[in-house]
Amino acid sequence: MNASRTSPDVVSPGDTISIKWEVKNVAVEEVLFLFYGENSTSLAVAWYGFGAPSLSGTATGKLDGWAVSSDLKLKEMRFSSPKGSISFNVDGAIWPANSGQDLPTANFSTMGFRFVNPDVPWTQVKPSPVYFYDRNGTVDDFVYIPDVPCVEYLVGGKVIPTGQLKITGAVTVTARAEFGCRLAMDATASWAFNFKATPYTATPSDVTFIDKKGTVEDTFTIPAVKGVNYLRDGKVLTAGTYPGAGTVTVNAEPSNDYVLTTGAKTQWNYAYQGSSEGDFNGDGFTDVIARNSAGALWLYPGNGTGGWLAARQIGSGWNVMTEIETPGDFNGDGFTDVIARNSAGALWLYPGNGTGGW
Repeated sequence: MNASRTSPDVVSPGDTISIKWEVKNVAVEEVLFLFYGENSTSLAVAWYGFGAPSLSGTATGKLDGWAVSSDLKLKEMRFSSPKGSISFNVDGAIWPANSGQDLPTANFSTMGFRFVNPDVPWTQVKPSPVYFYDRNGTVDDFVYIPDVPCVEYLVGGKVIPTGQLKITGAVTVTARAEFGCRLAMDATASWAFNFKATPYTATPSDVTFIDKKGTVEDTFTIPAVKGVNYLRDGKVLTAGTYPGAGTVTVNAEPSNDYVLTTGAKTQWNYAYQGSSEGDFNGDGFTDVIARNSAGALWLYPGNGTGGWLAARQIGSGWNVMTEIETPGDFNGDGFTDVIARNSAGALWLYPGNGTGGW
């Protein structure tokens, strides 16, 4: 046998409860659905077919003006035929057991309804939101149910306890007011989330390095790959092109909700050649640095064909130095440096920046 409520799940005085029912083995002439609620409230929803037994029908029951509001839950179903009666209790009890009638398939928990009397004052409540925590994989996935006075949270029509609830897959959490309360008109009472079954997989693309003659055009490029973070010196680099100098090491790590493909390359290293010896401005050609009698230091950029580009002053006060040399890249950063000794005998290193400055 089977039964399902066909009327709304929230009713008020004067409304009619209706339940569609069906049996298979023995035609019946009376059907009763007995509901019970708070404060000794009860309701019988009935169908009568005396003299005309049937295998299906719709039972009804009208709500009179009760003085209280209540959640009414189905506790018992009774089916009577000319051959006798059979009752099914919500706790699973059946009597008599040998009636010959088929067993019920109705879900008792979904057959109840909520009776609301608008003349009875209720406390308005607003459910707090639930929070979904979706970790890599499913072992640590859970939904957090808050503790809100006068509010019940449900999953699949069943009330669930507050706190962490282990859960996977697609889930919808709803909220309803407990007896004596009602949800505020602007309250949110439903939250849905689809937990992923496994982490998403991402494959890092290669970092590319450009090493041209000199340093001005030396670069490395970080690709844009969903689910992959590229890091240099522990800092995440956004996708784009960056100046390259010295030795550059880039590592790849998965971002949240991702794992990297097994065996994927996760590190890229490159050592830039840097400036050629004597290339002070990073254009790839040998330059000349000279000091005049006033102590001004001048850069005479070579043009690579035995001539000069426009000279420019790069320092002053260098007449305190007794010796000035350009040893090439002295500090290993890829740029040509200058070493000078002053009149006191102190030796000074002036690291070049690769663009004709310090």
